[in-house]
Amino acid sequence: MINMEKNNNQIPFCIKFFKTAIILIVVIILAIGYFLLIRPRLIKYHSTSALISQRKEELDAKINKLIVLKKTAVNYEKISLADREKINYILPDEPDDSSLYMNIVGVANYHGLNLDIDGILLKRAEEKTQKKKPLVNQSNQPVIDKVAKIPPKVNIELELSAVNYIDLKLFFKYLESNVRIFDVNSFVYNPENGELSLSISSYFLD
Repeated sequence: MINMEKNNNQIPFCIKFFKTAIILIVVIILAIGYFLLIRPRLIKYHSTSALISQRKEELDAKINKLIVLKKTAVNYEKISLADREKINYILPDEPDDSSLYMNIVGVANYHGLNLDIDGILLKRAEEKTQKKKPLVNQSNQPVIDKVAKIPPKVNIELELSAVNYIDLKLFFKYLESNVRIFDVNSFVYNPENGELSLSISSYFLD
């Protein structure tokens, strides 16, 4: 019995821990294989999957936009030529300074107002954008954020005289009911001398 215990104590170190060493070596090899082979492929896979998902969302957004454009084209063909001319007058393709001059001068003359023609200043305003609600696909999930483009506009500065309170109300009423879109930005009215300084805007397509 004493001899067997001595024999166990005399077992070489490498043999005694052989199984532990084998397990440790296998773990090291697996770890190296994971970090050198498997992990890069997983990273590439996830990156590719994200890119494919993004491309699919962009494709869905373009398909939705194409559907909207087709519906718009069909509806536009249903509009009569007379109504198309009205639309072009409401929102012309270009600023058309001469048309704006004639419109403004005509309004002033109609109401008997003295308009300083040399004082009319037309200036194209800087284009701005505003956030638009994102498109939504069939699963009611947002596809991609869009930015709505505000139609470009022309700022118009006017100086009128011989304006009384009634003329002022009629002038603003005409601007409000005009077929062409006008926005009143600001005005300064002096009832004592009947002078009116006016800043308005008109929109057009680009």
